[in-house]
Amino acid sequence: MGIVETKVGRRSPEYPHGNINRYRHSCRCLACRVGNAEYQRARRAAHKLNEPDHTVSAELAQEHLASLFKKGIGPKAVEAESGVMKRVVTLIRTGRYRRIRESTERKILDVTEAARDSGTTVGGADTDWAIEDLLRQGFTMAELAAKLGYQEPEIHFYKRKRISLVNARRVERLYRMLERDRTATLPPLRPTKRGLWHQGRQERAEAA
Repeated sequence: MGIVETKVGRRSPEYPHGNINRYRHSCRCLACRVGNAEYQRARRAAHKLNEPDHTVSAELAQEHLASLFKKGIGPKAVEAESGVMKRVVTLIRTGRYRRIRESTERKILDVTEAARDSGTTVGGADTDWAIEDLLRQGFTMAELAAKLGYQEPEIHFYKRKRISLVNARRVERLYRMLERDRTATLPPLRPTKRGLWHQGRQERAEAA
């Protein structure tokens, strides 16, 4: 990641325009203002839909992380499965965080031994196609990121050549859920060497 000069002359990491972190480093271009607006809108929507996110003791999450660690499931795999940042996972596991939000506890407790698949990667092209198809249907990137459980208004693995199998499956589940509301006639998605959904993409495009 490179370094750029911000509008006020400070040096900051080279986040792409439209990224909330670029906005936080004082860039006020149109793309960054739009990205910040979408981020704030997604946060407000999340607060309206969810109950108050109280803090709880981190003990249960810490014990669960310790159990996962003994089974060879580390912070990186937990982050890929739960959406909780690796740094936060480490701080909880080592006892540095004594209290965490209920939503964070739920995400961590939902991680199972299946998280071992986080080390498996697949081609990202078909996942990109699914994301772009949802964007064409009118969803914003910030809305999709929020539905996937991310706090930032972007999907960090979008446009990457290789992505984790866990992330591909998360997008697949979201795509299936949103598509189920629209139509039940699309061809099934099947794993292939080129990615999870290469088989049937043409049929889906024609059926849409």
